[in-house]
Amino acid sequence: MDRVPSRGREQRPFEISLTQSDGSVERVLASAVIDASGTWSAPNPAGANGIPALGEKECAARIASGIPDVFGKARKHYAGKRIVVIGSGHSAMDSILNLVRLKKEEPVTEIIWAMRSQPTDKTFGGGADDQLANRGALGGRAKAAISAGAVSVEAPFRVQGFGLTENAIEITDEAGRKIIADEVIVLAELAGVVLEALQEEVSRRRFEIHGRREHAHDRHRTVDDSPYGGGAGMVMRPEPWGEALDTLVGSASDAAPPRLLVPTPSGMPFTQAMARDLAAEPWLAFACGRYEGIDERVMEYAAQRMPVTLVSLGDYVLNGGEVAVLAIVEAVARLLPGVIGNAESLVEESHEDGLLEYPVYTKPASWRGLDVPDVLLSGHHGAIAAWRQGQRVERTATRRPDLLPPDLLPPD
Repeated sequence: MDRVPSRGREQRPFEISLTQSDGSVERVLASAVIDASGTWSAPNPAGANGIPALGEKECAARIASGIPDVFGKARKHYAGKRIVVIGSGHSAMDSILNLVRLKKEEPVTEIIWAMRSQPTDKTFGGGADDQLANRGALGGRAKAAISAGAVSVEAPFRVQGFGLTENAIEITDEAGRKIIADEVIVLAELAGVVLEALQEEVSRRRFEIHGRREHAHDRHRTVDDSPYGGGAGMVMRPEPWGEALDTLVGSASDAAPPRLLVPTPSGMPFTQAMARDLAAEPWLAFACGRYEGIDERVMEYAAQRMPVTLVSLGDYVLNGGEVAVLAIVEAVARLLPGVIGNAESLVEESHEDGLLEYPVYTKPASWRGLDVPDVLLSGHHGAIAAWRQGQRVERTATRRPDLLPPDLLPPD
């Protein structure tokens, strides 16, 4: 649905201004832009790098966030129009399939699906073999719509900018290609993009990402509601989580269920010791909360089905659990055999034995008046080891005295 309506808006096209690397400015035209790249309250920008694309702010009135209600009030904005959907997640697929249904009623409607990366079979889930049947079916229908010619795909298409013209909106990617459209829908979940990037780093391990709305079945895929007892913010409802947990446990077959980690400021501190323990687990699952958090009953229910650990990165608050999961997954994954090329580099790192790591240096030996300590150039391995140990103790005592073992504490 169009969240920023204004009188006569459909008669006023967008002009997207694009600044090229040589400083020249180019303009492109479109009738409307739909931004569906994030949540209702904090939509993600359409820009390929996770920041607003050039001209996106100026064109905001024509960019819709979320899945538009193309069979309700928003129908007039999309029926018979040339529409671009930006994104490749489940929300984008939902929007695409709704538009395909609209196209059957309004055959002149044209649908273009712009994706940051070239789609693969993985983009559309596992089909009939997908562990989440609804996800597999959704991806299968989206893939079939492309095969049938109802939807054309532009990929890879990394959005750089938008511009308004007299009767259209023009979208330009980083390679200089352009798409002219009447309406644009952006449904690219930034968190998903970041997690997928991390997946490449730990590609030798099974790594799956599931959207928080996959198990919400009402018309608006509602996952949150107001808190009992009053208060600010919204709380994530238990029903979608319960269904997701049931599916997760059901996919385990005869295997033991995973350990569920829930990032929360009220959890246990995440430490290197915990990372080592988690690296020994055969299966980890993460529940990323948003808003004011997850209904407490979800954790109580999960604890009946699997081991549950509430974990905190530190004494601060994030908007959601995704960034925390990034940190935890990387800390754990790098301890798995084969992920780090030189396993010896893990031995003397900070926190591995309670001390911080010693300072490190490389070439040149002298740089802008600052020299590498002579001991490191001496070739005397015993002296180097002693110097490094002394530096670790000194650094820990200065920066993190709470970590220093009693036998290494300086005398009063």
